[in-house]
Amino acid sequence: MKKFILLFFVCLLLISAHAKETVIYENDFSNSDLSAFNMKGKMQVENGTLKASGGGTSAYISYNFPKEYEGKDYIVEVDYHGASSQGGLLIGALSSEYKTTPSYFSGYTCTTYDKGRKAYIAYFNEKGWGGNFAPGTNIITDKSVHLWVRVQKGEMIFRVTSLDGTNIYQAYRYEPGKHDNDPYNAFSSTVGIRQYCSDVGYFDNFKITVLEDDVIMPLEKRATFCNEEFQTSGVNATSGNVSGTGVLLSEKKLDGNYIVKTVLAAKGTTRLYFGMTDEKNGYAFEINEKESAVFLYRIADGVYSELGEKENVIRAGFCDVTLDVHDGIVSLYYDNYYQGENAFPKFEFYLDNTDGKYGFWLEGGELQNLKVGESLTKLPEETY
Repeated sequence: MKKFILLFFVCLLLISAHAKETVIYENDFSNSDLSAFNMKGKMQVENGTLKASGGGTSAYISYNFPKEYEGKDYIVEVDYHGASSQGGLLIGALSSEYKTTPSYFSGYTCTTYDKGRKAYIAYFNEKGWGGNFAPGTNIITDKSVHLWVRVQKGEMIFRVTSLDGTNIYQAYRYEPGKHDNDPYNAFSSTVGIRQYCSDVGYFDNFKITVLEDDVIMPLEKRATFCNEEFQTSGVNATSGNVSGTGVLLSEKKLDGNYIVKTVLAAKGTTRLYFGMTDEKNGYAFEINEKESAVFLYRIADGVYSELGEKENVIRAGFCDVTLDVHDGIVSLYYDNYYQGENAFPKFEFYLDNTDGKYGFWLEGGELQNLKVGESLTKLPEETY
């Protein structure tokens, strides 16, 4: 059984919400200089766009990440106009099976085909073209599309959308080595653009964005918020209000059964931290305005691992946010529908090691009315 997953729903294609983004390369091809790339065959800039030219079957340019970004997760994307055959993104990969370097490219191509109406993923081997898989059945009706690949946590997601991202025509999730005869076992830090020389289409707006897990910055100040003491950085904190962009982490540690409740106006990415033994270990409940979703993460040595995600309306204005730890169960509420005591938790899991500090990450949001105390939640004698 082939182990790639074909995705049809936007909710499965969320950009990882905990990652900070750094654009390391961007090119709109307004300049003909391609010296930043390696090239095979011939590609050239014409009228502010890039396309294959000359003889041969196909051509490509590839870009190697600067050393400080090697091994990082990333997003690579490009606009593709007027595709009539095959063209798309190259995603570098490494194999322990190859004794020699692949003659064409080491890795994958995420490409259009069938007169530009469909898309698939393919891989290269030592002799060149290795084979394709995950063939799309959806018809691409736009003459201009956006090709987007995210490589993160050892997997890639490839999607083809309209230029504005509104319509998703094809979307796949894939891990190296999970398809028959695919020899690759890890991604490299090389990406590129490839095109059949016979294709009349052209590329524009190529961009590479490195993704890194957010790290709590040094907490150099102290503040009192609703009679609770915090270490802070960046935020504007008063006795009854916290706003701005930055972090708060409690001075005291919470043990056993406890509850943290606040009123939050979410902006950008907002997090409620809990069970934090230090700045790099614990849990985070995230409310993400951009993605219209909430997430639950475990944080270990600064690395975020997703435990759950749900699509969610992020309401403008203040909403109740509650963390309730009781009998080893963590219940997390973002009460965007103002349900009060009738609200259902967004996540409710048994979690280990929830003793520790709590805190908040704000990106332009605002906090009011913090209450911290012992959880009064009691499990019924019989429960599901």
